[in-house]
Amino acid sequence: MNDKVLAVDIGTSSIKAAIIDKKGSPLSSRKIFYEDIGGDVYNWKTSYWIDSLKKILKDLPLLEEAEAVVFSGNAPSVIPIDKNGNYIEESLLWVDNKKIDIEDKNSFFLPKIAWFKENRKDIYHNISSFIPLAGFFPYLLTGEFKEPLPNKEFTPYLWTEDSVKKLGLECSAFPQFVLTGDLIGNISEKGSREFYLKQGIPLFAGANDYLMALLGTGTIFEGAVCDRAGTSEGINYCTKKSIEFDGLRVLPHIVEGFYNTSGILASSGKIFDWFRKISGQENRAYTTLIKEISKVIHNNDHLYFFPSLKRDSVWQFSGGAFVGLEVRHGIPETGAAVLKSIGFSVREVIRIMESYSLGVEDIRLSGGQAKNSLWSQIKADMIGKKLLVPEVKDSELVGCACVAFKGLGLYSSLTQASQEMVRIKEVYKPNAKAFSVFSELFEDYSRISRNLESFANSF
Repeated sequence: MNDKVLAVDIGTSSIKAAIIDKKGSPLSSRKIFYEDIGGDVYNWKTSYWIDSLKKILKDLPLLEEAEAVVFSGNAPSVIPIDKNGNYIEESLLWVDNKKIDIEDKNSFFLPKIAWFKENRKDIYHNISSFIPLAGFFPYLLTGEFKEPLPNKEFTPYLWTEDSVKKLGLECSAFPQFVLTGDLIGNISEKGSREFYLKQGIPLFAGANDYLMALLGTGTIFEGAVCDRAGTSEGINYCTKKSIEFDGLRVLPHIVEGFYNTSGILASSGKIFDWFRKISGQENRAYTTLIKEISKVIHNNDHLYFFPSLKRDSVWQFSGGAFVGLEVRHGIPETGAAVLKSIGFSVREVIRIMESYSLGVEDIRLSGGQAKNSLWSQIKADMIGKKLLVPEVKDSELVGCACVAFKGLGLYSSLTQASQEMVRIKEVYKPNAKAFSVFSELFEDYSRISRNLESFANSF
């Protein structure tokens, strides 16, 4: 019948999977955090991904009715493959520092592979190939050694024949590219047995998670903006302009003819998770904590949190500090400072975009933060923009489903699939009074940030 597909997103902190119909509605879904199976992002093992996927699929309702599969994955994570065709336990995650500078400044993957070649000489001799995360699970499920490529403009950002040879590697060590939406292969007997999927169904090439989120939020036309928030956060602007902007990253869009101009907050979700843990709030409901914070977040008491004293182009959480901390400040006040640092970073990205005539009228939300209505309203008040929340907040899954149904022939293009399957459910409009208060705080925050950066650069 081709009316149900399996969509899987391999995130930084969790795996999400859903059975989705051709209208874009999830019929069943599950999510597993890696830490629930002992996973540790700072001491990562490839098997954490494997074990999590097996666990999530084993009990996923309606799995047997899926007629196709598509994966999205975080990038640029890379898995080394040994000479027997098996993965090794040491993977190269996008969040680690396992990379070195190389001549090719475009590739997101080769600096990590170069690091492995230089620093793992004891096991490198037994490695035959490398595969990014977006192609890894398709490899396990079909046996096909291929890597999804959103479109040909993305090639330099993965690797080229010339850049591979300059590293002293063979092109055979890298998977063959296959365009997003094209067939990678069919679920093998082994893949079916180990991952509970129906043997023989097609597995189509997906893409990186943020690209799937663009499809899954309908960010596919000039001026559309998506705020995708998870462990990290990206504010993505769809435009036909292929020019460089200071402080922003410009890459091809998943829809040919467009580009994705983005501001990257590499640690936004991580910052709030860190705050919950160090303040002893990790076992309290997220909604309860946000509600307490909301009561004080408008206070102009000059307590701020800065994730970094030296701001770079991706707003890393490194070398941060609280400023204005007093004995009267408790969990709600310090939590408010952390949330303001996230919201004000988003506002700064929007300010940069608008300074380059990239007008922002409204923003489509994706990810965990979009599931909390109070935080969504606060965020709208902070940045002064209307926020649109799709029916399915985990938009990477809908993006994967768009690809699957296009591959099955139900839709003629990814654009058509997105237009048919994405529906806006909630709208958050900024409150004028709250926006005025936050505007004063933002100017204060920005002034202190500049002074702190000058201070940090002095030593």
